[in-house]
Amino acid sequence: MREKDNNSFVNRLVNVLIVIVAALIIISITLILTNSDLKNNVRKPDEQSAAVITEENEQAHNKPKNEEQAEEEENEGVNEQQDSESEEQQSNENEGNGGQDEGAGAGNDGDTASVEEDMQYITTVATEDSNVEVAFIDSRWTPYPTAQTGTHINAFDSKHIDYQEKLKLLYRDTGFTEDTSILWSIRNASGDAVAVISAKNKTNIFRLTMKWIDGQGWQTILVEQLYSLDGAY
Repeated sequence: MREKDNNSFVNRLVNVLIVIVAALIIISITLILTNSDLKNNVRKPDEQSAAVITEENEQAHNKPKNEEQAEEEENEGVNEQQDSESEEQQSNENEGNGGQDEGAGAGNDGDTASVEEDMQYITTVATEDSNVEVAFIDSRWTPYPTAQTGTHINAFDSKHIDYQEKLKLLYRDTGFTEDTSILWSIRNASGDAVAVISAKNKTNIFRLTMKWIDGQGWQTILVEQLYSLDGAY
């Protein structure tokens, strides 16, 4: 009887131990699973934070690149536009310069032709005057038509018609006008008249000798271009 009770006690104890061990096993498994979940829960925010930080870093890293790329594209567009405008402006300038050059060339050709034509009528005259740069006569010179009648008077009075006709001849054959020139002298030279005239700035000094042609008027017979007004008259 006592042995039976002891066996029953042992069996109960074994059963209790089995239950306790089973409970411990269950608790251990539960703890393991719980700890695993906790670890996962702890890691996930870290991973999410790391992912967020990584994404933010990538965005922050890519943002300047995108902005730089946008700025570069914008600058390239501006540069291309400026280059295009510069090329167009340069093209227009070249076309304008080309037109000017052509015009200048035509003008030069015209001047050259005019000079060549003038040289057909001009003959240079030798002179011993050191103040004379060049002396010449022009076969196209004609008398300035006179309004005088009767006996001719070689006058040097500025109010006399003869003097006024001298001035008209002088301006016609030198190309000057009263407004663009200085008349330095008109004097008698053995029945002829000699006038010295220059530009307003005292350059282009000319000495013109004129001769009276009866019934026709005063006519230029010699023009001398002078170096200086000293000794001009």
